[in-house]
Amino acid sequence: MTADLCSRLPAFYGRFLEMRALLASEGAALEEFSLLLPRLAQEAAISEASASRIAHWESLMEIVPQGSLAQRRMMVLARLRGQGKLNSARIKQIAHSFTGDLDAQVELTGSELRVRILPPNRGEVFRFPDLERALKPLIPAHLNLLVVRFYNTWGDRKAALLNWEEIASAFLSWAEVANEIMEG
Repeated sequence: MTADLCSRLPAFYGRFLEMRALLASEGAALEEFSLLLPRLAQEAAISEASASRIAHWESLMEIVPQGSLAQRRMMVLARLRGQGKLNSARIKQIAHSFTGDLDAQVELTGSELRVRILPPNRGEVFRFPDLERALKPLIPAHLNLLVVRFYNTWGDRKAALLNWEEIASAFLSWAEVANEIMEG
């Protein structure tokens, strides 16, 4: 690394012992930094951060650590996404940090805020209480929060749309039908 640093300066500086010593120490520091750079880049992304980095984020945001490292990462991401005005879009963004899908439904009925979510990846299990724990501090005290898992069977879809031909004409693909949240 020192030779590389020397090559970037005019040849005049290379004659001085002090300059070569300075470049040698700087080269060693740069070499050490270049070895740490991939790890620092990884630590900068919350979704890939180590347990100690997540613990630091949790302490800053006053989150009580619970669950696996992956669940703790999701909680930190959800809390970061939850900053600002609380509305349906914001709640969907927070849910997205857990499910990977923005297709949650948010309904306010009386004093109950109901968040209905399709399970991620067609049935993959995730902890709904984690999502509830992420949303609870953001919800006004006079509202009750209810986070529910929601899915439809093909029979539910057929009953809602009367017949299979109507289903085929209402949607572009069967995947779109499978992912649609229908009123039950």
